[in-house]
Amino acid sequence: MRSDIVPGGVFPDFALPDHTDTVRSLSEVQGRDPMILTLDWSPFHGWDRRAAAKQAESAAGSEVAT
Repeated sequence: MRSDIVPGGVFPDFALPDHTDTVRSLSEVQGRDPMILTLDWSPFHGWDRRAAAKQAESAAGSEVAT
């Protein structure tokens, strides 16, 4: 963990491409509104991914690759 990233502190601005490959900065997305930023290595962890796949299969009647 970087020493300048602390709970309650100001997060450094950075930019990443969005779903349309347009590069957007964190400050651009936030604007003047408060923001809670959660960083995670994966949108689903092991059991979450399996549970989501099982739920999708039963809802759609099709198989989902995991």
